[in-house]
Amino acid sequence: MIELAQVDEVESRIVTLDEAQEVLACLPHEHPKLDIWHNWAQVQFINQAWLDELIAVMTICYARMALRNGSLSANPRSYHNEHHINELLLRLVRCTQSQHNSALSLTGLAILSVFAASHDLRQAEPSKGEEDTSLVGANETASFIEVERLINQFHNSRLWHTQNITLLKTMIHASTFGTAGKRSTNFFQGNLSRRLLAQLTFTPQEEELVYLACDIDTANVSLPLGKYARSATKVYDELISHHNAQIPPQSFFSHAQMAYFFDQQHFHSKTARIVFQPEKSNNAKRITEISKTIESMDKASTRDEVVAQFKQQAKIHSKTANEN
Repeated sequence: MIELAQVDEVESRIVTLDEAQEVLACLPHEHPKLDIWHNWAQVQFINQAWLDELIAVMTICYARMALRNGSLSANPRSYHNEHHINELLLRLVRCTQSQHNSALSLTGLAILSVFAASHDLRQAEPSKGEEDTSLVGANETASFIEVERLINQFHNSRLWHTQNITLLKTMIHASTFGTAGKRSTNFFQGNLSRRLLAQLTFTPQEEELVYLACDIDTANVSLPLGKYARSATKVYDELISHHNAQIPPQSFFSHAQMAYFFDQQHFHSKTARIVFQPEKSNNAKRITEISKTIESMDKASTRDEVVAQFKQQAKIHSKTANEN
């Protein structure tokens, strides 16, 4: 079996908080970095003995993402980069502003923060091989292995006891988003989360955290249409440039959008159903209309033509929604 998550050049270069901060200092001044999360965390976790440790783990993960996959990479990914971490953290912060967040303990919020920063650390792992029947993806398996190595640097940690490490592992593994095929029903609509949780002993509050982790990862379905269109375009470009996917643009921005929006993505945490589901529901009719328009385009349309039309339709339908 192929070994996963070997220590690479990026992990070797960024081991300490000082090294992470040195790398992040290379980002442009206008880059968001982790500023919003830092400001939130300093208030949210002000009396927690593990706050400094949490900040170190978050900063190191963020720097590794920027250097390996993002703004400081020689071969950056358009979607799975450090900006994706920012997106998830903003959604997490928004969840804490809801009146229905009783399940979100401070420890839970800390683990969700680390999930956001670490679940996509590895994006280019080799396949596990046909003999491996696990439903957990190679990238997700490797991402947890890397962040576990990082956590283990903090001896006598007050945050990372065995149960919390298992909780983080379950979140990351459950974020595997499957591909079409005979086993696809095990991935889509949160089924992998349910499958993994059925094999473990968690409290209802901990199960809610696992579901919420996966929900904030796919909550782009609740974005304003313009932002949703940009998100979908980044996903497509990464599939083509890094995975050599043979997906015609017209198909991706019509049939694949419908499949993702209506069949593959469902919210399963109580928190996400309250915070994000209403906005997803508001987008449903408009996504359908946009997809129909893309499907009706000339079959010879180029990638640029399809993307331009997709974004234009998102803009048109956003204006219509605002007028109504």
